[in-house]
Amino acid sequence: FVWHAYGQALSAGGGYTAYPDPHARHSLSHNVILVNGSGQEWNPKAPKRPFCGRLLAYREGAGFVHWAGDATYAYQTVPGLLRWHRHVVFVDGTWFAVYDDLAMAPDADPARFSWLFHVAPDVPLDVDAAGPALRYRMGDVHALVALAGPADAIEVADLQLRDGFRNPITGHDMYEETAAALVRKGRTLPESSWMRHNVWITNREPARQWSFLTALVAWREGDTQPRVSFGGSARVTVGAGAGERTVSFDPRRPGDVTIDLEGVREHASRAR
Repeated sequence: FVWHAYGQALSAGGGYTAYPDPHARHSLSHNVILVNGSGQEWNPKAPKRPFCGRLLAYREGAGFVHWAGDATYAYQTVPGLLRWHRHVVFVDGTWFAVYDDLAMAPDADPARFSWLFHVAPDVPLDVDAAGPALRYRMGDVHALVALAGPADAIEVADLQLRDGFRNPITGHDMYEETAAALVRKGRTLPESSWMRHNVWITNREPARQWSFLTALVAWREGDTQPRVSFGGSARVTVGAGAGERTVSFDPRRPGDVTIDLEGVREHASRAR
């Protein structure tokens, strides 16, 4: 995803080079999920399914829009991935709840899942590993990226500038191959084209099922900062007083907006 608010591109992907370049087109440089450090690859030799995402659900209601996408088939070179569904709820035209529903097949090894987030400009980024949360500012716009955690179960790392070409799980470094590809095209890879912040949020212990619940909240300088609180790993509340709204991905604990994860999973299974 690319996150825009109040005239600022608060999070983008692909770096500053052209999209066909190796690093710019790789999952490593986008706001996606990696599984054991591996991203999306197109392997035309032995495709089991079309290498594409699909829309699983879409719903509009009072003050919200919800959609769910299935990117599982884009990871066919990752052994044993059963599910990556990304749910996005846009609330009151101001903030987002993003829920990543991840699972490995019952007979697959547990995995480490990485939630990637990129901030392109050279702005200070406050990483609160205990939150966990990211805070920064672009111009007169403040940004807060808050995750449900639990904080002690995940690692948070901000790989900056040159270090952003490195995959800390696989150890692969894309800098040399990207630079060489650009040289062949008569171009270079100067520091001004590097992403400033490349954030990795990864479960410490491998798991067969995992989820990331994230709130993306932005506000202008001079406005009151919205309050963000989580009720476990599947429920988030943003705002204050009468403007407070709760999004729940657990039907047993409904919110102002409640998402039926199991219903979407069943639909995805039937529609394969």
